[in-house]
Amino acid sequence: MVEIDIAPVQSTNNIIGSNTTTNCPPGHKCVPLYLLVCFAVLTTILISVHLFAVMISTCILPHIDAAESEGPSDGMESPHFELHKYIELAWGFSTVVGIFLFLCEIIVLCWVKFITIDEYAALAGTCTMIPVLVVFTVFACHFYRRLSRHEYRRHSRQINELKRMAHANLKGSGFNAGENTV
Repeated sequence: MVEIDIAPVQSTNNIIGSNTTTNCPPGHKCVPLYLLVCFAVLTTILISVHLFAVMISTCILPHIDAAESEGPSDGMESPHFELHKYIELAWGFSTVVGIFLFLCEIIVLCWVKFITIDEYAALAGTCTMIPVLVVFTVFACHFYRRLSRHEYRRHSRQINELKRMAHANLKGSGFNAGENTV
């Protein structure tokens, strides 16, 4: 059986007077407004970042799959090349920025939840999450540097291979690159 507690109806004088007093019950601490604002802003940004990433992946990636299924092309008309910046932006938002914001959200949530009970509990949550945030940031930077270094080396090998092929073609055609022919 469920019990329902119905509060007595307040008189008009109590309702008018409640606008000038705090909404906290007597003897209880309230969560400071700045924490609630911080929590609301972080939550909104976090959701916006993930929605942007989802929008990119649901709008762009199906078109890329469709272009790939049409068969081989010259590659330059594929959406991969035109939209790669948006795809990388969505990846960066959903992974790096999204996880960073989520970890910050947990810190703020610890304060919102525990500041009215015990500030040491909120501080303990913060002290636990700060090393996680630092490790995540270091790992993300390290991973991005390794990925960038790999991309640079791969493109350098491709450019050197193209130079080698161009030089071989010029030699095979009897054209001497050192001569000035007009």
